[in-house]
Amino acid sequence: MGHLDVIAGSYERESLFRPAATAMCTAVTADTGVELWKVQTKDVVHASPAVFNNTVYIGSWDSYLYALNGETGEEKWTFKAGEDNTIHNQVGFQSSPAVVDGVVYVDAATATSMRSTP
Repeated sequence: MGHLDVIAGSYERESLFRPAATAMCTAVTADTGVELWKVQTKDVVHASPAVFNNTVYIGSWDSYLYALNGETGEEKWTFKAGEDNTIHNQVGFQSSPAVVDGVVYVDAATATSMRSTP
């Protein structure tokens, strides 16, 4: 039997950006899988990132939405959502951000929808 690797992630400019349950987002080259950069968060990165104009948007269970430079992984800005610490899976960002016409849309686990213009 063959082996199939399935990677959830987002693609832009020959790079793949993928989340990891180990609280990080990694950028790799799409053709060879060579790691370009890795960014550590303070909790799980559960959903695939969104990429728009060389900015990678990732949400983490640490309650932060991160905007990262797609080439370097350098942090451009962060946004902290509310928290409900009663139940661990009710904190932070568990869904993927979406970018439409340059506006970032994302839902936080605290049932808060947000809109941000980069």
